[in-house]
Amino acid sequence: MPEGPCVVTFPASTLPDIYPGAVNLFYFNNLIHDYLYSIGFTEPLWNFQQDNFGNGGAGSDGISANLQDGSGTDNSNFSTSDDGSYPRMQMYIFTDGSFRRSDGSLDFAVVAHEHYHGVSTRSVGKGASGCLGLGLVGEPSGQGEGWSDYNAISLTDNDAVGEYVTGDFARAIRRLPYTNYRWSYGSVNGTSLNRRDGGSPDIVAVVFRSRHTTRVSFGRRLCGTCANC
Repeated sequence: MPEGPCVVTFPASTLPDIYPGAVNLFYFNNLIHDYLYSIGFTEPLWNFQQDNFGNGGAGSDGISANLQDGSGTDNSNFSTSDDGSYPRMQMYIFTDGSFRRSDGSLDFAVVAHEHYHGVSTRSVGKGASGCLGLGLVGEPSGQGEGWSDYNAISLTDNDAVGEYVTGDFARAIRRLPYTNYRWSYGSVNGTSLNRRDGGSPDIVAVVFRSRHTTRVSFGRRLCGTCANC
């Protein structure tokens, strides 16, 4: 017979939500792992798994996921290692000015985006981590951003990434939602600025033109193309 009621007591902390946040981040990453495993990101294809159960691959490379990381704010990242070495996911607190607003560990789309950076990096490098492109500019790195956004919106069946952390349920982190995304991939050259709907460039184009070489700008167009093809 159950003795109930169930009483859960977390250790004392200045940030009392750190413990449920840790459970949530653990759950999200395992959920994403299992989904990706079901569609082919398995041990022989360089997945993230502590024990590969004799199925190939290097093993000993479960994700080290950090929540409420103190090294930054309003962002998140995923440092991909070669197969057999630990990758690191860093989730930060998102703020509104000086106000502490939300924990990236509680936003499934943000976690899914970062997780897929590891998938695309290892897949392109066939287990190695240095083949997709590094830095904040360039098309190779931009492809990683686009694939990560597409993975996130596919898993959530939503056209925005980061609604919870931003509090913006229309655009979230990106400048535009991905449904009927207006810019074609041909606009990455920053000069043609082709719109998918054939319309004339608008004020958003001015921003896009000034930042067309950034990896996120490349990624937005790639994800928009994948989401609307």
